[in-house]
Amino acid sequence: MTMRNDPLAPNLIEARAALARREVSSVELTHTALARAHALQADYNAFIRFDDESALLQAKAMDARLAAGCNGALTGIPLAFKDMFYRQGQVSTCGSKLRQDWKAPVTAQVLDRLDNAGAVSLGTLNMTEFAYGPTGQNAWTGDARNPWNRDYISGGSSSGSAIAVSTRMAFGTLGSDTAGSVRMPAALCGVTGMKTTYGLVSRFGCMPLSGSLDTIGPLTRNVQDNALLLSLI
Repeated sequence: MTMRNDPLAPNLIEARAALARREVSSVELTHTALARAHALQADYNAFIRFDDESALLQAKAMDARLAAGCNGALTGIPLAFKDMFYRQGQVSTCGSKLRQDWKAPVTAQVLDRLDNAGAVSLGTLNMTEFAYGPTGQNAWTGDARNPWNRDYISGGSSSGSAIAVSTRMAFGTLGSDTAGSVRMPAALCGVTGMKTTYGLVSRFGCMPLSGSLDTIGPLTRNVQDNALLLSLI
């Protein structure tokens, strides 16, 4: 399927090239991604929060940058993030009712780096409560469901991160891996997930689970996209 038929069909690197050639706009990609995510939410429960208004404003700004010839590594690419990467002043639930009103005092360094690269943030993704569990089930936010068979688990704790990539809601996502929390959902949902070397990626502004084990890594459709996101964070 071509980008003309489905703007979300290409992988991240292909979409980036299409944006640079002005074959598609960031607003078009973002609007289509949000529409798809909303339409599939009841089936897969990948998101905790949608940031529609903010995302479309970001996309409009990225289109202006592209028109001015400012083409960053991710300018205009829609991404989404596990709801444990803090953004200053915004609620970060970490998948728990205990934090339903908790606002982050800082912004995660990984988000800062992707913002600087021009990424558009669609919203925050479902996860096992406090990233503690391998299945993707959550009594408060609702269970995340496998995109290949909704009767099966998605894996966790980065459940929404894997589902959003597998169902083409986003071109890439971020997750965390302490004891398999990127690798398991990536395997069960059929996407590429990277468990990074300990200390390679900054954990500043990310919910801690185990200080001696936590790592941050990207989930994408293929290895090339994964390498690009990893290089940026």
